[in-house]
Amino acid sequence: MDCKIQNWNYPEVPTLRFNELEIVDVRKSFNNVVMALVCICEDFGIILLESLAKDLNRIRQARIILWIGGKLTRKMLNVIATQVEKYQLYQMIILETKEHSMSNRLTIRLLDPFPSVHFDKIDDILGLKGPIFYTPETNFEGKVINLLPDWDSALKINVTGSPGMSIPIVRNRDYGVIEFALKYNLSLRVLDASYKLTVATSVVPDIQLKSKVHTNMDNLRNWNPHDISSLMVAVPCGKALRIEEVFKQLDVHSWLVYIFIVYGIFVVAEASILAITHRMTGRAYRFTSLIPFLNLRAFRAILGMSFPISRRSSLSLRQLFLAINVFGLIFSSFFSCKLSALLMKHSDQPHVKNFEDLRDSGLPVIAGPTMDPFLKSEAGSDFVKNHLINPKYVSQWDRVQMLLKANTSNAYLLYSEDWNILDNFWKFYGHKMLCKSEHLTIIQALPITYILKNNSMLDRSLFRFMMRLQEYGFVGHWIKQSPYPLRKFIISNGYGVFLDVAMDVQS
Repeated sequence: MDCKIQNWNYPEVPTLRFNELEIVDVRKSFNNVVMALVCICEDFGIILLESLAKDLNRIRQARIILWIGGKLTRKMLNVIATQVEKYQLYQMIILETKEHSMSNRLTIRLLDPFPSVHFDKIDDILGLKGPIFYTPETNFEGKVINLLPDWDSALKINVTGSPGMSIPIVRNRDYGVIEFALKYNLSLRVLDASYKLTVATSVVPDIQLKSKVHTNMDNLRNWNPHDISSLMVAVPCGKALRIEEVFKQLDVHSWLVYIFIVYGIFVVAEASILAITHRMTGRAYRFTSLIPFLNLRAFRAILGMSFPISRRSSLSLRQLFLAINVFGLIFSSFFSCKLSALLMKHSDQPHVKNFEDLRDSGLPVIAGPTMDPFLKSEAGSDFVKNHLINPKYVSQWDRVQMLLKANTSNAYLLYSEDWNILDNFWKFYGHKMLCKSEHLTIIQALPITYILKNNSMLDRSLFRFMMRLQEYGFVGHWIKQSPYPLRKFIISNGYGVFLDVAMDVQS
């Protein structure tokens, strides 16, 4: 194929040159800053776009210039539009050169992908207002995208996306996907529960609300650093503290050490001031052997009690009495407050604090049905065998029932994101069911992403939008408000007894 720009080369930029027969995975050798210059001289040259789509796999949003060496027919333009829609090649312009034309001017067509793919012809590119290439964060002008909810989840909350449209969501961040569609003018088509990913169909979901946990970040391009979770084991909280445990946590030994140190300093300081004062005034003063061991003023001051001061006491002695009084006030107040808190507060400490305690306790560890292969592949079969000696893999619905019915005879395998929601819900009703420990974390910092269509045009814009939602505090607000829709779910599914128990504990 004869192309006028086939020998073009820019020496300072790495350049790959190949025809439609060569397939190269560009992303393995270069970053996302890629521009493709495609020269098409005949109608059959359109197959270059198919090869280019394979070359730019996972970086389909690279900028593309189509150099058409000849007349661009309506048929060819329609084929290009079809290929653009099929392969998500949305950053494209067409430069048309007419070989036998008397004018050397190029005919320029800009791609306008929304709501349907079409090309706009422009006369002067220098007078163009706005970007030459399509910007990912823009107005999608009502483009219809397919949204697949997580129909397999046992815990779903229905929210209203648009008038007459109910969307089941599982995570608080799913609100962000709906807000993204509203902000950028996307029309959502919700795929119903009968849709099967395994069945060959022309309908492909653009966004799946079923989140994906990543353990290998090699192929992870855009992910939200705020959207990470850890796999942990939540265990039943310990029972109320016994009186000996209260004094153990109070650390009485340390308090007594502080008292004796302050008492000794006070006695020595008082005796020194008295000796110096009487020597200066010439009055006789006799120290007894009981003064260092039985100084009632010091005891009363340390305990926060008042004691009389002689009018003949010197200024230095009065200042010493004031200092010991202030210390006694602070000491007695702090000690009584801490003791009261320990005696009145219910224990929220787990009686199982590490995997050794979990193994010795024999508690069944309840996990979802898909967790068994994940644990064995990521944590290892030996870890499961040695630390989770009694795992029970149940259906999602049974697991939700155990959690919401306050079944504290089991431990539960949870992601930290789920734990935050449940813990916030229990705190809302004043009912503490489970506790966590930093020594019961199996895998830390697992990135979580939504499943998008391959080479999706929404990848970068959705990623940035979700980042901003987290930074502006929207996700935190949704988590705080989560007890209300969760309460509605519990009542609608017949778990009102759990709420009655929670309210009784709170009162």
